[in-house]
Amino acid sequence: MTAMLVACLMAGTCPAQNAVRYTATIAVAEAELRAGPSADAKLYATNRLRRGETVTVVEERTDGWLGVRPPAGSFSWVNARHLQQVTPTLPNWVVVAPQGTRVSVLVGSSSDSGVKPSVESASLQRGTQVRAVGAVVGNDEQKWLPIEPPETERRYLRREAIGGSPIDGAAAAAVTGANMNPLGRWNEAVSTELSGNWTEAIRLYSLIAQDFGESQPNMATQAANRAMALREGLRNPGMRVPPPERPCLSVLPAPQQGVGVQLAPPVMPSGTLVPGQLMSTSGYSGGVLRKSGRTVDNRRAYILERDNRIAGYVVPVPPLNLDPFLNQPVTLTGTTEYRGDVRANVLHAQTATLGR
Repeated sequence: MTAMLVACLMAGTCPAQNAVRYTATIAVAEAELRAGPSADAKLYATNRLRRGETVTVVEERTDGWLGVRPPAGSFSWVNARHLQQVTPTLPNWVVVAPQGTRVSVLVGSSSDSGVKPSVESASLQRGTQVRAVGAVVGNDEQKWLPIEPPETERRYLRREAIGGSPIDGAAAAAVTGANMNPLGRWNEAVSTELSGNWTEAIRLYSLIAQDFGESQPNMATQAANRAMALREGLRNPGMRVPPPERPCLSVLPAPQQGVGVQLAPPVMPSGTLVPGQLMSTSGYSGGVLRKSGRTVDNRRAYILERDNRIAGYVVPVPPLNLDPFLNQPVTLTGTTEYRGDVRANVLHAQTATLGR
């Protein structure tokens, strides 16, 4: 029966379920999250939560289990032989498995169960980026990298662990609205950090990275980096941690006259909204160049920032190297397209000069 249950989890044919999203509070002394909706040992415990802690419920099942987002501090495992670190000093890794093959992501466990991870939560194709949350462990035969759980990964909790009825109706809308306010969430994390409560700040930054991975990818990257920097600071008391930055919100400002060459906007599919056009279909554009955790067409992408907001992404056209221009005002020439996969303009830069 266990094998069938694991198989149904992988195939997505388990008992009926409803997609939801609400915040719930643990109402029992201790609640166990598991790798699957079962107490079977093969679907091992992954987290232990205490009364008063909150979870984000995203799936309600008819068998009494709730699917929740992996809480802060969760991790998954990927075999490191399929990965390559993008930059030695950064936590970004890319899948380098042969084209056409997929690499398994295994659900990690921070509980004291001592079981070997075996439940697959996702599979990754070549070129996919992941973010490490620790160092590679293991020997030459089996080296594993702990990573942030994929967006689609779920942990499972018994319904009775959250006590009364979940938040619904207007209350759910209010909670969701407050939870999905990126600037408010960032300010809360920064205030907590500056008050000296780094442990709680790490939790808040980690939640930002989880909740805004799609809608605010650059701020999510900032938050994940900030959480990692604070963890390193806690582990190394003498280490200098730079002050927090302002959030890099992925909101494109309205067009500005006299900035670059303003030509007709790129051709878009019917009904697609272009959220503000700062870069032209051809010509030049200026701003401050920043690092980005994204890739476009399996190539490293940069951020072009103007007035602390994202103007779009920049991908250098070989042999152009943009690293010498990082964190400086720069003028770029090239062609621009709107990309639905990143929901922003992408400038394919052919030349770069300092200054605007």
